[in-house]
Amino acid sequence: MPRTTVYNKNQTLTEDLKHVNRVNSRLEKDYLNYCASNDRSPSTIRQYKNVLDIFFVWNLKENGNPDFVNIKKREFINFFAYGRNEMGWSSNRLAVFRAVLSSLSNYVERILDDEFPTFRNVVKVLEPIRVEPIREKTVLTPEEIEEIIKMLVEDELYQEACWVALLYSSGMRKAEATQMKVDFFNSSNVVFDVMYKTPKIRTKGHGVNGKRVPRYVFAYTFDPYLKLWLNEREKLGINNDYLFVVKKNGEYQPATIVTFNSWARRIGEMFEVDFYAHSMRHAWTTKLKRGGFPDAVIQKLQNWANVDMVAIYDDGDGEEELADFFASKNKKGEK
Repeated sequence: MPRTTVYNKNQTLTEDLKHVNRVNSRLEKDYLNYCASNDRSPSTIRQYKNVLDIFFVWNLKENGNPDFVNIKKREFINFFAYGRNEMGWSSNRLAVFRAVLSSLSNYVERILDDEFPTFRNVVKVLEPIRVEPIREKTVLTPEEIEEIIKMLVEDELYQEACWVALLYSSGMRKAEATQMKVDFFNSSNVVFDVMYKTPKIRTKGHGVNGKRVPRYVFAYTFDPYLKLWLNEREKLGINNDYLFVVKKNGEYQPATIVTFNSWARRIGEMFEVDFYAHSMRHAWTTKLKRGGFPDAVIQKLQNWANVDMVAIYDDGDGEEELADFFASKNKKGEK
């Protein structure tokens, strides 16, 4: 989400960068190369570059353009205040800036210590920025999700219906859904008689290749809409291996995250709800939790590092869980 007119409405960020002092420009380039050599993902490096470009333009236009190694604590505080008061950045965005600037400072302190032996990371001693949710979480019931899918089918939006059903049946991220292929969903990939197990795909994780794990998709909630979409694909003559596609220049190409974001906005407008892909990850976890799946099984299906992730994605009402427990066990308190 690069900003192109952050500091001067008549001059783009790219043009401003031409005037950033060469020491800072070289430092940024060397630091990003260092990140790449340490297996940071391309998306992470792009985010770091965006953050540093904005910071160094602020340093140029609002702070006199000093070398990074000479910037004082007070000046970093002024930058964060500028971001909050002038730009209206959220605490989450400010926290990202603080983390990247601290990481750059660590790079100077640890790797460039022969050039700057007295340099110390002053960003890390500043008051931490408290991250707060900036979006009210959307909690959808199974009935509401089924109604969304049903209406998409009635409007003959079979691909979008298949996409929502996939997310709801697997809890996978939208970046993972872009990697789904048609041949992942055949009888040879069915496990435990109830779900598909895909080949290993790239998931969120450290490094260029991320964390590679399979994804599990419950067939009973996915198959009806998969079949509708496969039938539609056949009518349209779609031969692309990827399950979700978009037509560009007369050819079908794999759908991207941008495509999915567009679908989510359209679904939100259709049903007057703030619909986003990640809400399905919550819905999947909540459904399994309410269905009596042990936390350890939910963890393994998602390949989460620890079982604590289940509580993060479970949107169930704690009181509802207590009611279910006492009803099933017929337990009574004793005086």
